[in-house]
Amino acid sequence: MSFKLFELMLKIGTLLAITPTSPSVNESETIRRKLYALLVVATLAAGVVFSSTALNFYRDSFGLLRLILYQNDLILSVLSFYVITSYTFWKRRQWTELVRKLEASAKMVQMDKTGESTILHYVFLALSHAVFFAVITYKMYSWYQIHGYGVVKWYNVRVVEEYICFFYVILLATLVNTFREMYKRLNRNLALWLAREGELGAVVRKTGFVCCFLKETVNVFNDLFGWPIFFLVGHVTHQILLYAFFAIWNKTNSLEVSSNALAVLVMLFLTLMSFFICDNARQEAEKLVALSYKLRWSQALGQARKQELYELINLILNNMPKFSGANFFDIEKATLLNILASVGSTLVLLVQFSDK
Repeated sequence: MSFKLFELMLKIGTLLAITPTSPSVNESETIRRKLYALLVVATLAAGVVFSSTALNFYRDSFGLLRLILYQNDLILSVLSFYVITSYTFWKRRQWTELVRKLEASAKMVQMDKTGESTILHYVFLALSHAVFFAVITYKMYSWYQIHGYGVVKWYNVRVVEEYICFFYVILLATLVNTFREMYKRLNRNLALWLAREGELGAVVRKTGFVCCFLKETVNVFNDLFGWPIFFLVGHVTHQILLYAFFAIWNKTNSLEVSSNALAVLVMLFLTLMSFFICDNARQEAEKLVALSYKLRWSQALGQARKQELYELINLILNNMPKFSGANFFDIEKATLLNILASVGSTLVLLVQFSDK
């Protein structure tokens, strides 16, 4: 990972008070930052209350659809308020701990702190933002053409909330990609270390220590981002459900369908990318187990050395990386199938209720 890119993302996040000002939290700015966070929360809350009560945008929707629409709005608002308040008031220590562990882990696996392909990381960040704002602009234009200026005023609050959601998907993808690269580098290093004769004992101890340390770092990551992951997956699931329904509902304008579809595709792509990166990080850890098994049976080792490798295998298996959404679900490919099944079942209910 490019730590400079990480620092840039934190600076962008400070504009909305959704990240610390820097990886190393400066305690001298605590009061100023807390006041700014409270101001952002108050502004967002006022906008949410106004858009929900004054415009009453969902008044013409039938019961079940209205419930799902309000759930989606609630998830977005809770995500925004959570990341602002938690990372300002009670998750500051975890931020500092995560950054320190990431830096220490990078040194342990001998990964360059500046990261590889740094330019590509910046290009991805710039392009993703350009696509996001282009889609949002098109969506606001379509809503203005269909519903008028009043709805566009309501949507201004949603733009901020959806950007927070988008920003955290990008941030999460960046961080989990870091874990994947670290496990990949550890695999490479283990093969190189074991090529040196007479150092098996030291290599086993070093590999075991790094695996435990990486697992601790993943645990800090889950503690810090577990709830945002839960809300992000909930929001994307609601988006897929709602806009799939709007696409097949004959009362929806084609311009609105196209703008909604683009918005869903952007978030869906980024979310799927994060899921696959998490799954790939676990696969890299599993390769460590396979390599250790291979070494245990392919070399002419004494019983003591074989026992060391056996213990290393057990240690790796007990410290496999597991990314979760607030301990409600694990981020893996199987979870995607469960989400699609839930979306399909609820979509059938929506279609049935819409015909009544």
